[in-house]
Amino acid sequence: MLDAHPRRQHHPPALTSAACNNRVVTDRYAGFVVTLADDIRKDDAESVMIALRMVKGVIGVSPMLASGYLHIAEHRARIEVREKVWQLWKSMGE
Repeated sequence: MLDAHPRRQHHPPALTSAACNNRVVTDRYAGFVVTLADDIRKDDAESVMIALRMVKGVIGVSPMLASGYLHIAEHRARIEVREKVWQLWKSMGE
């Protein structure tokens, strides 16, 4: 027995992204994560946050403080990439 509510009906996987009850069904996004190229100061961040709030559909903007853990992760990632590039370069010279 099918549920009376069309959104609650179970459809085969092939239909969920193509068509359902003659309507195109697409993925829905609840939000986005925006990453800044560099850390910015709190007073400079205010204008960025204001601009993001002006985007249609945005209901909230929350800053994320830079932390030591973030800097450690970035440093480790740089070292890992540098090591892989070095290994590749060495293997090409052989």
